[in-house]
Amino acid sequence: MKKQLIILTIISALFLSGCEEEIQLDVDQTEEQLVIDGLLTDSLKYHEIRLSTSNGLYDKNGFPAVDNASVSVTEKSNEGIERIINYDLTEKPGLYRSQIEFKGTIGNAYELRIDWKGVTYTAEDILLPVTKIDSLVAEPVEDDFEPWDDLIDSLGTETGPFYYIKFYAIEPGDRVDFYNWRFYRNGVFKNNEGRDVYYASDEIVREEINGIYITGVYTSGDTVYMEQYSISRIGYLYYFDLETVLNSDGGMFSSAPANPRNNLSNGALGFWQVSSVETIKYVLE
Repeated sequence: MKKQLIILTIISALFLSGCEEEIQLDVDQTEEQLVIDGLLTDSLKYHEIRLSTSNGLYDKNGFPAVDNASVSVTEKSNEGIERIINYDLTEKPGLYRSQIEFKGTIGNAYELRIDWKGVTYTAEDILLPVTKIDSLVAEPVEDDFEPWDDLIDSLGTETGPFYYIKFYAIEPGDRVDFYNWRFYRNGVFKNNEGRDVYYASDEIVREEINGIYITGVYTSGDTVYMEQYSISRIGYLYYFDLETVLNSDGGMFSSAPANPRNNLSNGALGFWQVSSVETIKYVLE
């Protein structure tokens, strides 16, 4: 069967959702550490940040939520501070939402500040431009293809035809870009139910994002939706380190895995991601 993904790197995202694989991070389990999962984009919306603690790193029930923190984001341009946006705790444990709808501005920096248990945690990332997606194209799957279980379950049938989806874009040659992708089918997040992250640098995709296969197999009537995010170099290094940790064989001669590099202060885990986002939708006839 033809491979779905060429070029893109796939990793299990420890801090984006619960992970079934046991990962031996360099974390003292007797010491509580803050885990930050935050994303800010140039889309006009209420932005959200999820806070938890590392005490549940090996707990199948996930990370304990943090409900008693103070959260704010400061926007900085070349001229100075533009605005400070406060976040409020929602009805969902550990989930904080901005008090106002807002969108980030390309070129501006965004500093996250979290006050929790007498400690101030900060992180800063810059909102970089992202390449525009040119198109999505369907490619029929060969006749001997056996449908994946998740496709059969969602459709309730094994009848086809089935398609791979490829995407195209032109990579700007005058800058260095790093990418993060998210894929949806009929409104459902398809990055392995949130456990996988797809990322790359422009050194991998070269000048043309020329027919890269996205995750999943699709059929007539499906709506395919894709998000392409810019990420900073530290974001790329964070995902790279996370992949290295997950792929470590853990043998007796292997060095102890370190926590992934991030942009957070005071030993916090996770990442504060600031991104421009491009989206595209495609409906299969």
